[in-house]
Amino acid sequence: MAKIPCFLMCKSRTPARIKKKIKLTAEGILTVCLARNSGVMSGLRANGGSGFDYRISQAIADRLNLELDPVWFEVDIDKEVNATETTYAMLSYGLCDLVPAHPLYENAVGAPSEPHGLLPRWVGLHEEQDPETGHRRTKKTPLVKLQDVAVSHPYYRTEIGLVFSEGTPEPQDLQSLGDRRLAIQSTTLSGVIVHMQAPEETRAGSVTFTPGKKFLWELEAGKADIAIVDVADYDAHLKQNPISRLKLAGWRHPIGFDIGIAALAENAALLQRVNDILDTLLEDGTIEALAEAEGLHYSAPKSAEIAPLMTMKMLREIR
Repeated sequence: MAKIPCFLMCKSRTPARIKKKIKLTAEGILTVCLARNSGVMSGLRANGGSGFDYRISQAIADRLNLELDPVWFEVDIDKEVNATETTYAMLSYGLCDLVPAHPLYENAVGAPSEPHGLLPRWVGLHEEQDPETGHRRTKKTPLVKLQDVAVSHPYYRTEIGLVFSEGTPEPQDLQSLGDRRLAIQSTTLSGVIVHMQAPEETRAGSVTFTPGKKFLWELEAGKADIAIVDVADYDAHLKQNPISRLKLAGWRHPIGFDIGIAALAENAALLQRVNDILDTLLEDGTIEALAEAEGLHYSAPKSAEIAPLMTMKMLREIR
């Protein structure tokens, strides 16, 4: 079982007698925005939902004695998307009460960096008639005035690892790859780490691909020997291709992000209840068990503190 982070043991919970009534979008229902195509994290299925964040949301709703109502939104994982702005927009619009998978990161909490943001498309978004063609089309999402957002205690930690092919030597770290071709994704943190920290030989022989769900298929096709990826992306690939010969190495880069659940800052009572529930679920091993059931390589969070902005100096030194 993962080691219990200190913040779970060192902070007292709010006594039940002073808990305030939580504010919900709909009476008796916990509405949670979940990505419909996010691999092992969340996914819309014919019989409901799947994924780690879906299971966490259901566990929270159960312990609040509420019905879970997921709002499934679209994420184009093959394009660069500002997930933080999307979360701010969905909460500010009142689309849902909570949004999982939100980082405890300085520019992702508190006041928004921009006054307005765009909503993603979601299942159930009404259609409208195209005035030019007369055909039905999904209604355009409105521009939303953004409100302050707060984040719960973390419930897991994102990590970056190395993926290699079965039957080849397991890579120990970025410094020991030799002349093996390393696959990286453009405009990603893992790609920046390679350019900042990998030896010249590795950088010179690296192969760059477009970010997205097709990335590890390039490794399957033999276009590189090793790939550096977010661990959850490997898990999602394995779920999509159970007979894959790709393996996840034991090495993890020390740079990672603790992940919590976002809500409007004004909804402090709900967040306090969520914090209590997450702390309990971590302590009793429920969260790790849910991750294992969904095929997610789980890492426990390290701190409930908001992480500072990542700088180039930190990228050079943290290794």
